[in-house]
Amino acid sequence: MEVTRENFKTLLPTIKADIDEAEFFAIDGEFTGLTINGIAITPFDTPAEYYKKLKDGAMDFLFFQFGLAAFKFDEAAKKYNHKAYNFYLFPRPDLRTKKVADSRFLCQTSCIDFLAEYLLDFNKVFKQGISYLNSPDEKKALDLLEERKENMLNSEKETEDEITVPSDLELCVENACSQVEDFIKSEAEEKEIILLKNNSFLKKLVYQQVSKRFSEDGIELITINKALIARKNYSKEQKEKDILEKFEAEKKEIQDVVGFTLVIRQLAQSGKLIIGHNFLIDLCHILNQFFSPLPEEYNEFKSMLHDIFPRLLDTKYMCHSEPFTNLLPTSTLAQLLPVICKSPFKLPEVGCIDKDYGYSTSSNKNHEAGFDAYITGLLFITFAHYLGTKFTKESDDVPLTKMNVLNRFINRLHLMKVNDTYIDICGNDPDVSRDHVFYVTFPSIWRFKQIADLFRPVGNIVVSWIDETSAWVALSKPDMAPDMVYVDTSEYDDVTILSYEQRRRTMRRYQSTSSSATPQLLFSPDTSSALKKRKREVQSTAACSNIAATAAGRRRSRSSGRESFSRRSFETIPEEAEEVDSPIRKKRLIDDCEKTSKCDKKMEFDENDAWD
Repeated sequence: MEVTRENFKTLLPTIKADIDEAEFFAIDGEFTGLTINGIAITPFDTPAEYYKKLKDGAMDFLFFQFGLAAFKFDEAAKKYNHKAYNFYLFPRPDLRTKKVADSRFLCQTSCIDFLAEYLLDFNKVFKQGISYLNSPDEKKALDLLEERKENMLNSEKETEDEITVPSDLELCVENACSQVEDFIKSEAEEKEIILLKNNSFLKKLVYQQVSKRFSEDGIELITINKALIARKNYSKEQKEKDILEKFEAEKKEIQDVVGFTLVIRQLAQSGKLIIGHNFLIDLCHILNQFFSPLPEEYNEFKSMLHDIFPRLLDTKYMCHSEPFTNLLPTSTLAQLLPVICKSPFKLPEVGCIDKDYGYSTSSNKNHEAGFDAYITGLLFITFAHYLGTKFTKESDDVPLTKMNVLNRFINRLHLMKVNDTYIDICGNDPDVSRDHVFYVTFPSIWRFKQIADLFRPVGNIVVSWIDETSAWVALSKPDMAPDMVYVDTSEYDDVTILSYEQRRRTMRRYQSTSSSATPQLLFSPDTSSALKKRKREVQSTAACSNIAATAAGRRRSRSSGRESFSRRSFETIPEEAEEVDSPIRKKRLIDDCEKTSKCDKKMEFDENDAWD
């Protein structure tokens, strides 16, 4: 069912009822963009770093569509039925909320082009998109409304400095006062007259003068639809009643602007299982746009997420976990439907309660948010049935959401492009060793071949480029990390290698000291000219005992934290604070740290490969 602001209020009671009756939900979003230039995910980010990059780099985009599929088990037919909604969203403010929520947002051209290719109706988004407000903005709007109400109820107690009427407006003000005087003397039955429309300053002047001159004559001034209206024989009780009625009506207008947030709150209040595919980015946007801005601290984010949505499941995480990782040729949502229709999987029958409220597997509406939510639900049902029939007998006797075999997938979120860890919402994230990962800087003319040649003594490598002169390099065989002693950088003046931990310490020190950081604290001494000169001297004086010296150097390298990566270095690495004697390379590393901390390599948008 397509939902816009034209039918949202009518459908809202039905949507809430579907949420109350459903067993679980699948959701999906389509956004104005996914990444900001210069903030790129690397395969070696920690979950906390990943969250910070996502928070800083993607939260200025908006939902254009939100898909919700509600699944309910039919006991009689022994199958699941679903109802699906495809919401068009646009945070359109009105007069009551414009001061607190007039959104500015970003668009990413590749993302917009992608949505246009899949026939998203942008006119429908902007003209008929449903409004929404997050909780802090709603509170601000209600507080301002309450303040205005109190001011109006106590207007006679207020004393404001009188505004001098400009000479060019004196005639207009006097004409309005004359209208009021004639209105008081008139015996006609009319109870009110319109004095002015528009022109706020002139209305203020007229209000001031009429209140001053006719306060004892039972005249009350009010503003309705931007028009200043005078009423006579207006009692204090009637005034209070009208003010309260007016503000109750305005409160309902604010609720209309809250709009789609009411659906998300209903989902949160249900406490039921909510499923998504590559779920983290959707959840971050949901918290940020419908609840409150994302917290700075990663652990606060996890607590906030769990408090609002206690049961979450990411089918992307399932795809990359046993037993599915060895059974699936892809984890891209649009390509998974034909996969789960074949052995060893069996797609259970999933019906539709009303053809206007759902999809079928033949609908072919990829990247329509409602359809993607439906496919995500099918994926979960298929995976759950596979686990139930393969490893337990629960699937026939227990609702899917209560199957114990699913517990290890609950509240764990996949990190796109990071293959060795995940977010554990309710516990500690996996402690992953990165001893086989190194930060390497090199000349801009270098390509993969030159890096591979440098690392040839330790076998195959995986390179994750940061920019044209730096990259993360991971050893394909982590147990080869001790052999990094054989990687020789002494013949290069502009090649450096840092361990993963060295680089992290350097960046943390740089970020904590900011502009006051000194070059020697930022530079790794094992690549200094002085140290390389000492390495060469050691080699020339020990030419007759190279074999023994190499073995001794290797043993000492391992025992000193494995931080020396040249076979010509037989001494332990000095502390990182040791002074470096190359001003050129000092500046180079400072520039490199600044560049890396501000701007990693641009991540190209490819939803099929990266985000589904």
